[in-house]
Amino acid sequence: MALMIVDAQVQQQFSKRLKDLRHDAGMRQLDVAHALNVSRKSISHYEVGKRLPDIVRLSQLADLFDCTTDYLLGRTAIKEDWATLLQKYGSNAFKVAETP
Repeated sequence: MALMIVDAQVQQQFSKRLKDLRHDAGMRQLDVAHALNVSRKSISHYEVGKRLPDIVRLSQLADLFDCTTDYLLGRTAIKEDWATLLQKYGSNAFKVAETP
């Protein structure tokens, strides 16, 4: 079993972003749980910072909310991936990416 040390700020950022994305999508914790085939309690634990999802669930959450895993983990403020940005903004995507 691998040990994963997570910065408290990453945990907090993940929890906040997950909850915000769920609310923005008009979903309940139970809806997200069904989409990921986990318990509602697991989603609750993610949102209050008691637990982080494994890499498979993290990827599923990113797919469900149409964002990147980096966005969920707080590594970027940009929700979309590069392909989406380039499709939406063309060469201006680089300017969007530089915006704080």
